[in-house]
Amino acid sequence: MTAIRRIPIRATRLLAICGKCGRKLDGGFGPGGKQSLAKAIKRALALPKPKHAGVRLVETRCLKLCPKGAVAVADSAAPGSLLVIAARTPLAAVAAALALARAEPDSAGSGGQEVGLRQRRCQRSRVIQAIASTSAATPKGTKAQGDPATSSTAAVESAPDSAYSESASSSEPRWRR
Repeated sequence: MTAIRRIPIRATRLLAICGKCGRKLDGGFGPGGKQSLAKAIKRALALPKPKHAGVRLVETRCLKLCPKGAVAVADSAAPGSLLVIAARTPLAAVAAALALARAEPDSAGSGGQEVGLRQRRCQRSRVIQAIASTSAATPKGTKAQGDPATSSTAAVESAPDSAYSESASSSEPRWRR
């Protein structure tokens, strides 16, 4: 195993929120002023879980700015500056300052990034169903007639690699194999 690995993620932006400033404020954001800035942003904007989000919110230790009655925020979209967000600032103003959009449902019933994710999942399930139907309809070793894409998948399905099929059935995640 190599010492350094690169893991792809969907996030293209990082917001580092000073945790020490948040602790000094004892919350200060959200309904009633009881939530930290990171938690209030996540809940108010209905951001997806970090694995699927385009923006990562991270509470750091200290950004060494230490404003009184406010929280320091470092934004990867604006690398030359820090934002100072005063306590009890409305979350709509925070979202506008950070250029974050609320994940509002559209006609499909989910936000813009989630629509893409849903479309990819639907396409993936259609491909799996097509492969299953062609492999079930044609006996192994023969080529399917008609669509060349299905005939190539049927040919691939007919001769599985024994090493891969053994490892595919293991309980380990694919990235560990």
